[in-house]
Amino acid sequence: MQNMLSRLLFPTVISVIAFAGVYYWQSNAALKLENPKIITGWALALAILFLLIFNVRKRLSAFNLGLAKIWFALHVAFGFLTIAFFVIHAGVFWPIGLYEQLLSAGFWLVSLTGVVGTLITIYFPRRLTNTGLEIVYEKIPGEIFSLRASVEDILISCAKECRETTLQEHYSQTLAWYFRKPRFYWSYLIGGNADKAWLARHLDSVRRYLNTDEIGYLDQIQKLAERKSLIDEHFARQDIMKKWLLMHLPLSILVFAMSIWHVILIYSYAL
Repeated sequence: MQNMLSRLLFPTVISVIAFAGVYYWQSNAALKLENPKIITGWALALAILFLLIFNVRKRLSAFNLGLAKIWFALHVAFGFLTIAFFVIHAGVFWPIGLYEQLLSAGFWLVSLTGVVGTLITIYFPRRLTNTGLEIVYEKIPGEIFSLRASVEDILISCAKECRETTLQEHYSQTLAWYFRKPRFYWSYLIGGNADKAWLARHLDSVRRYLNTDEIGYLDQIQKLAERKSLIDEHFARQDIMKKWLLMHLPLSILVFAMSIWHVILIYSYAL
């Protein structure tokens, strides 16, 4: 977190200076009875364009265009600068006019998803590192299948050795649901522990009915369940880290396109 704050320092200083310069410029324009919205509008357009360049930079990662960390810090700082430009340009949170309202709605949605995405990008990787597990997102379904197969092998061995079916019946009624696919998606995203509470409740509920040998097999299943809990956390956090861009980027492009049309209309009526 400290490294992130230090990287944000210089871009933030640049953003503050840019905002102060634009604000001073448009204030002088207003005093001279000129239209200050021309200044703030073009400043806003340039800021939005710079933010879109960040996505171009990611697609050209093969070229040496600077460290991704620096670009990310610039994107965050200029994102808040863009919000500031929008506020002084629009003058109100919610303008009058259908097109302006649609443009504002798109802008605020982009801003909201941007802020949420920034928090996700900063916070989630550290949480995943703390799990002590490294796994590629695309390999998670195969890993869950492997865990489920291991649990079923344990159940077969238990039935052969213990001549009891209590553990197998309990698995079919409860744990089979857990091992079928990633679970507790939203709990992981908000930092909850619903998975641990669920596992503790369902493992402890059957433990009292098992003999000593069966408990040994249950302990093996518990270790696999705990590993799946870590995998489920990776799935939830990696999944949202990938998917939030599917909302943020298209909205950004849409707002930029609507902004271009807004500029065309303004200058058309000005002629």
